[in-house]
Amino acid sequence: MHPYLPFNKTVALTHLWSGYQKKAGIERYAHDGKGFHALRRTLGKELTLAEVPVTTTAQILGHRSMDSSKQYISLDSYHLKECARYFGNPKPKETYIFSDSELSSLFSAIDTLPEDKKIPYTRQMLPVLFRLIYTCGLRPQEGRELKRRNINFQTGEILITNTKKKKERFVVMSDDMLMLCRRYDKMRQFFYEDNPYFFPGSSEGPLDGQWLNRQFQKCWQTVNPGVPKEQLPSVRVYSLRHQFATANVNRWLDEQKELDAMLPRLRAYMGHYTLKETAYYVHLLPENLSKNRGLTGKPFPRSFRRWNHGKNEWKSVIHTDS
Repeated sequence: MHPYLPFNKTVALTHLWSGYQKKAGIERYAHDGKGFHALRRTLGKELTLAEVPVTTTAQILGHRSMDSSKQYISLDSYHLKECARYFGNPKPKETYIFSDSELSSLFSAIDTLPEDKKIPYTRQMLPVLFRLIYTCGLRPQEGRELKRRNINFQTGEILITNTKKKKERFVVMSDDMLMLCRRYDKMRQFFYEDNPYFFPGSSEGPLDGQWLNRQFQKCWQTVNPGVPKEQLPSVRVYSLRHQFATANVNRWLDEQKELDAMLPRLRAYMGHYTLKETAYYVHLLPENLSKNRGLTGKPFPRSFRRWNHGKNEWKSVIHTDS
């Protein structure tokens, strides 16, 4: 009430809070977590639901440690997997990077996949789709759900609209990839003229994601004959996107380019929400540095650093575990 004087030390806010809850019909029990601090927890949860970065939530709530913010992620099971990238590795640990020979054999197996009885012309579609995902670093869903109208067959530009964070972007195909898409499009106009998707599936929709992964894993088993399925490294169509990113970073290292300048470009091209997602591919490189002639027996370049999630800062790879 006016004049809005501050509460004095004798006023117990917890009692006022309990009174309002009683009027609202909220039942209270001992140690039920519905005390005055519940307002603060609710704010943390709402920020998490709104996909606010956990680092920002920690600053808003005045947490000294990121660990204090983990409780709010646990309140949001729907986004739990998404938000978990802020603690530890932002991607699954079992990420597999193909060797050059494995990648060549894999695409040879893709080119010879048998025709699917339920989905016509898959022998024409899949070699183009998998190469497009790899050469442009697309998410599998972005490739599957690509609309033909979003492709410029003159310039090779592709407008990616159905993205993970609803963040549209342009990617540009290489000349070879553009020629392949042009040839495929001429065939496609005969058997799927009315379907808006560049890689049509059944019922006038795009190809199914689970079905596509099964085809990819079938090819992976083909290039590893005699190896039991359970002993093969885990791969999926998304592995081609990982391959694209690490190939570019390795190439920049070979060319002695500054990763500080190049990683933001890669982030924009791949449609990453934060630079930490892009920096993950630098995290993968220590396992592959033996393949890099430019770094063998030499100090790491000054810009070759790894994102430290705990301290929210860059850290030299030399002083980190592989």
